[in-house]
Amino acid sequence: MRFEGPLDMRMDQASGELTAATILNEWSAAEIADVLWRHGEERLSRPLSRALVAARPLRSTAQLASVVKAAQPGAPKELTKRAARVFQALRIEVNAEMDELEAILAAAASLVRPGGRLAVMSYHSLEDRRVKRLLRSGATGGDSPPRDFYGNSLAPWTPLTRQPVFASDAEIEANPRARSVRLRVGERSSHPAPEAAAG
Repeated sequence: MRFEGPLDMRMDQASGELTAATILNEWSAAEIADVLWRHGEERLSRPLSRALVAARPLRSTAQLASVVKAAQPGAPKELTKRAARVFQALRIEVNAEMDELEAILAAAASLVRPGGRLAVMSYHSLEDRRVKRLLRSGATGGDSPPRDFYGNSLAPWTPLTRQPVFASDAEIEANPRARSVRLRVGERSSHPAPEAAAG
């Protein structure tokens, strides 16, 4: 968002054909709104998607930022945050980031032995929410851990951090990107993961 460039947003330019330009210039307003809502948690996803469709063809990151900021009024700081949420949503969709995260979190219980630990750094609330759910219940979509007849938790993880751990002021000063990082840690219990228990 800070630099002028093509609407690509792929982490690996050699993989996949989906780009941000494809989404913005070929998808319907409803599909774009869905991406902005799911991956950017953007409450103005519908009016923004209509503005983006009306501005076609979109060719550069600067043009995208300009359209987003002009679509709905707001204070300069809010407009910048809105543009950041739009860029985040597009990047996540293009790179299937949530699918990748879900896959590694689902596999974690089979990769870590009982007593071992899983530490996950999240950079935004979408990631953190999935990690928190995994450490509490054993699945990224569930908030309540499975329980035995006596009410004891059968979750494959025991959270070691009740709240996420944030970077210190000194670390943020040395590394400004650490500002948004949340760290959660869990210890592998002897209980099987929910999928393994069902099968």
